[in-house]
Amino acid sequence: MNVPPVLKAAVLCIALAATPVAAQETTPSAGEILADLRQNSLSAEEILGVDAPGPVTVVSLEDFKGSDLQRLEEVLGGTEDGFAEVQTAIERNEALEIVGQRGDLPLGDLVAATRSETGEVTLYTNIPRR
Repeated sequence: MNVPPVLKAAVLCIALAATPVAAQETTPSAGEILADLRQNSLSAEEILGVDAPGPVTVVSLEDFKGSDLQRLEEVLGGTEDGFAEVQTAIERNEALEIVGQRGDLPLGDLVAATRSETGEVTLYTNIPRR
């Protein structure tokens, strides 16, 4: 069945309006964040392919300090794409851009995105500057 693009776009917008942006009830530990980034980081190409995210969680990295910050920088440095590519991909992905806008999330603060096996997307933001 051939579905007109306008209808596809309308269905996507309705689905996105219902996509929850999870409030962070508990902050994951540095170890949990680093493990998630190592195991589930999305490349810019993968971010562009996210068309119907499950729940979206935003996690701030602003509390990383000392050796934890160094490990975070090493993990992020080992990802396929850098901050600029990740930010551009999220801006180009309508589904994630709308979620980011609804959560009042400045896209320029994003540094990484992950997706779990259950489809939950985590957006990481606010890396400390040295």
